[in-house]
Amino acid sequence: MYNKEQLLNQINDIFEATGNEKQATWNVIDEWEARKQNRLLNLLNQELIIEKEISFSKPEDEIADEIFAAKLPERIKNAFRKEFFNEDSNNFNTSVVSHTAKLMLHTVTGGYALAQGKLDRDYILEKPLPGVKQTKFQKGTKITRVLRLLIDDKEELEKILVEYSRFFNQAKLKGTLCISIHPIDYLTASLNKCNWRSCFNLVSGEWKSSLGGLMASPYTMIAYLKAKDDMDYNGFVWNNKQWRTYITINAGQNINYFHIGKHYPYCNEELESQLVSMMSDLLGGEFELCKDSYAFYTEVDEDGFYDDGVENVYARVGLEELENNSIPVAEDVMCLCCGDIYTNCDSNTIYCDDCYPSHCACCYECGDRITRLDVDNGEYYYAEDTDSYYCSYCGEGRVRYCECCGYDLEETPVHEVQVEGRTYLEYWCEDCIDKTIHTYDEEQEMYIIKE
Repeated sequence: MYNKEQLLNQINDIFEATGNEKQATWNVIDEWEARKQNRLLNLLNQELIIEKEISFSKPEDEIADEIFAAKLPERIKNAFRKEFFNEDSNNFNTSVVSHTAKLMLHTVTGGYALAQGKLDRDYILEKPLPGVKQTKFQKGTKITRVLRLLIDDKEELEKILVEYSRFFNQAKLKGTLCISIHPIDYLTASLNKCNWRSCFNLVSGEWKSSLGGLMASPYTMIAYLKAKDDMDYNGFVWNNKQWRTYITINAGQNINYFHIGKHYPYCNEELESQLVSMMSDLLGGEFELCKDSYAFYTEVDEDGFYDDGVENVYARVGLEELENNSIPVAEDVMCLCCGDIYTNCDSNTIYCDDCYPSHCACCYECGDRITRLDVDNGEYYYAEDTDSYYCSYCGEGRVRYCECCGYDLEETPVHEVQVEGRTYLEYWCEDCIDKTIHTYDEEQEMYIIKE
């Protein structure tokens, strides 16, 4: 059984570690518990995280990156029969290498084809390659077989094949697959030490308001593959997510469907299959990919902050008819300070306006909000002639004073400058520019100021 006080302390610890200014109150924990209790907590037998030790294949993208890093494609190309190339050149000799042959040669020296280990299509050559009688290479043919035909230096060939096999020998991995409704797992959905992020990042996410919605959802769980070593973020230690997605069960009395969302940072069908197996065990029955996934729809809050589509819906085997085609990923957004449900919010905040006003003003020209993030980054303008604020887009033509000395620029030339060390642009008068050490960037057409 979980400890609610511990959960509250953990939330506030990660808020402190990530620089979030407000602390969570008991209402956040109470709202989270109330919304998860009837369906998801019962589904997980009152556990917040369930785990399963699995074996899985390393993603092809990762294998490809390793192959590129080892410069194996270059080594293979250098080992090809010399008749394939122009004299004193690294380019293929088009007089002896046909167009289709050229495509095949590029394929077997590409990291992604090498990661798959087989040809991606049929290659029917217009004419034989020098020293190679075979003119038809069928889709699915092993790359190793093709290499044996294209490389005549047997000693170098065997070295390449040994090196190549190493990537596949190390491709079978073991790990811990988790399904969770733990508040911290929602908050760290895109916070990790595995070199990937998404717009849900708790520190810099463009759509981090989604975290409060997903935490408050009675239907959505987070699923992830736990890395070998935990994440240590400014002293806060938690599960390090090397891969993650979301699982959403259907609305209605009976759980007959569930949706698996977009994978981050890569798509892995094998891991999804393992999740389907875990869900089948939890729900008691077999589930298969629903052929009518297009008939489902997601329910999100009115701002549509999270809408991942419903491509992968799994239905209970033997279900005769479609029942309750709602996939309610997240219907409400919860403020992670007071726990209240709100809709009038900015996407890049986790708090409601009552707890932490996300906007300071509205643009006088277009009406868009000027958020606290805009203010922090200097991406807004104030015009004295109208005593009004402008967003960065509308304000470019409205600046009437020097942002260095404050001098009225109504009758004085104004120049856009970039002050080193600042992320935003400013408008300075010529006198202030002349008093500094500066250069003029011809490409950007602006002065670069050294403070």
